[in-house]
Amino acid sequence: MMKKLLFWPFAFLLSATATSQNLNTGDVVVIGLASDTGSSTTAYSEFSWVPLVNLETGTKIYFTDAGYNTADANFMGTGLNDEILLRYIVPSGGIPAGTVLTLTEGNIPANYTVITGTKFGNDFNQMLSLPNAGDQITVFQSDDDDTVAATFGNTSFHALFMVSSSTLSFTALTANTASVTPTFNLDNVTNLAPGLTAAQNAVAVGSGPLEADEVDNARYTGITTGTRDEILFAVSQFVNWTRYDAAFGNDLDFGTTPNGWTANSVVSYAVGNLSVGGSETIPNLTIYPNPTHGKFEIATGVDQTINSIVIFNTAGQVIKRVEKNENSVDLSEVPDGCYFLKIQSGTSVSVKKVIKQ
Repeated sequence: MMKKLLFWPFAFLLSATATSQNLNTGDVVVIGLASDTGSSTTAYSEFSWVPLVNLETGTKIYFTDAGYNTADANFMGTGLNDEILLRYIVPSGGIPAGTVLTLTEGNIPANYTVITGTKFGNDFNQMLSLPNAGDQITVFQSDDDDTVAATFGNTSFHALFMVSSSTLSFTALTANTASVTPTFNLDNVTNLAPGLTAAQNAVAVGSGPLEADEVDNARYTGITTGTRDEILFAVSQFVNWTRYDAAFGNDLDFGTTPNGWTANSVVSYAVGNLSVGGSETIPNLTIYPNPTHGKFEIATGVDQTINSIVIFNTAGQVIKRVEKNENSVDLSEVPDGCYFLKIQSGTSVSVKKVIKQ
């Protein structure tokens, strides 16, 4: 059964002279999606999202629940009547970093606009559908003219974040769009949208590794205080999400969980200052030995100097910082396990995984 998702209204007016702010990948995160919340007289489905930077008046952000197909290098919403594209324009006064926005069934307010006829879908009643068979939310920006539906997203597409509740693996879907069976799975399955990296700015939170191993409801339960990069990293880790589904024996009773469940009772995140921008990858970066017993080296290319290293555990917590030009790291004092390194060199940033054993 499909459930429809609409939005809480915002009482803001847009400035006629506002221009759209160009966001970096990871500047916006989705922190929960659900198909079983609300009551029989209010909302059933919802999702919550958080900007990790201040959003300026007039900034355009798009949300879609259409799946992406790597084999076709395209989204799979064309011709589907229960997938949709929504344009959100930041209202006058902007949105502060850390603000939790919960979108749930109700009337779509003026600052959201349904864009029809695109490859991202064309819902029959102009609502965003989140089925209890798993789904996904992709957040992106585009400079394409969204009044030209046939070409929107073809020239300009910049993904910000993605979450999938239909699988634990963004690579599980291997068939092209025409070969997906059963065909109703087109509404639910997905690969990773272009420009995103799993566990860095995207997360899959389904019940298993197959393309349709779904969960009905999932929400982020990790840290809510930290820098932009620390919170982004934590939200992108599967271990920081709690799933509610019959597969785990803890499914939400349809229509009896209050609206706002996906926000996990958090109204705002405390986002500290951290410079972002520049490229997201340091060229020729290697870590050795990896796995390591504690000590390891970080090698960079010619003319690359490491300015800082921040080391996280899988819960997104910072366990060590190296704030000087240092290529050697010692994790001898921490427990064995998987750790992530955020390495900065000039304006370039890379995230690498290291195993300590």
